[in-house]
Amino acid sequence: MTDSEHLNVFKGPESIRNYFDPEQSPPLPLVEIPDSLNPYRQDGVRIYAKMMTMHPATNVKVMPAMNLLENGVEPSKTKTIVESSSGSTVISMAMVARAFHGIDDVHAYLSNKTSETKLRMMQFFGLNVTLFGGPAQPTPVDARGGIRSAARKDAESESVCSPNQYINDDNWKDQCDCGFYGNFWNHDWPGHLFQGDQALGLQNCCMYQCGSPLRNERLRNVDLYRYDDAWELNSLNALSNYFTIHPLGTHDTVLSLADQIDKALTPSTNTQILDFRRSSDYDAFHLPNSVNIPLEALRNGPDSGSPFSNPADECAMLEQVWLELESLFSVKDKNGNRNASAEALMSMLRGKRVLTLCYDGDSSRVANSVLRAKGVEAECVRGGYGALAKLQMPCNDTCEVVSIPVSVQV
Repeated sequence: MTDSEHLNVFKGPESIRNYFDPEQSPPLPLVEIPDSLNPYRQDGVRIYAKMMTMHPATNVKVMPAMNLLENGVEPSKTKTIVESSSGSTVISMAMVARAFHGIDDVHAYLSNKTSETKLRMMQFFGLNVTLFGGPAQPTPVDARGGIRSAARKDAESESVCSPNQYINDDNWKDQCDCGFYGNFWNHDWPGHLFQGDQALGLQNCCMYQCGSPLRNERLRNVDLYRYDDAWELNSLNALSNYFTIHPLGTHDTVLSLADQIDKALTPSTNTQILDFRRSSDYDAFHLPNSVNIPLEALRNGPDSGSPFSNPADECAMLEQVWLELESLFSVKDKNGNRNASAEALMSMLRGKRVLTLCYDGDSSRVANSVLRAKGVEAECVRGGYGALAKLQMPCNDTCEVVSIPVSVQV
């Protein structure tokens, strides 16, 4: 470290880079915590807090972000960074990408349930934000969520890098060099200037215009409720939980037993099946104890697609499905007027366990979210009718229900 850097002076064309580089900056302060927080001081134990908020990024996540990009960015090839993140990590990536790699095009994939304040903060740091429906915290293996969508963008183009903090060893390896506790964001906003007693004299203030666009901004007004993977049942569990299964002496699939399905399955008490497929498909085959509520969004049958099929680039179907379901199950409309059909439907569903069914399971997944928000215990079949139709029934009481293996590309 040079004398100039020791004095916290960074200059020249690499000034910003050197300012962010831990090897070029003075060590961050270590502050011994007071006796009131250290019950072992009398035993000779001294505890020091490393002030990570004193880092130039004021964000502890900048350290793993630096490591992820250092090992992920390919010079002269990488032009775009894409990461699914709730905030701190991708904000740090944006700063590091500019300072160290000269990359300005950084995309953040995050939940449409993110607060207005955090969205504006992301825009403040120049991020290109894409909103996603579904769970606020998708699992790393969920093909319908932002994490896998970012990974697909990486695979599609050599110019795109998705560090994928959730499975990337370069995330945790950084902590071998820098150990810390906690996950936080600490930032002082200009608004503090206006709190307390009014200061004398002229106040100088700089206001920032956060102008970067929000992609899929329409999702801020739809798909507002919680999701949970536990509400998605595989086809075997769905049948077992909602029906008593009667073996018919053959190993036929559920679909091939269409003419005898009422003999094979007896509905459990206090249950109801909601089938959102179009009427013609419902008439061709449906489970006992079903009510058909064909969704306009699924009018093209299996070709209608999924509301989560291309979440990074297209949100129109998710918006349509959610608005239709919200209207279907809301006893009052947006103007506060009674919705008689919804009242009758919700009266039928309350107090029951409800299994929702569609073609691929994804529209039913949205229905679960809406119904659960309105107090109905709803679950769906993961994979929908397609998975259920391949289920092989037991031939006798000693056989188990099995499913035919299906190759699925995630």
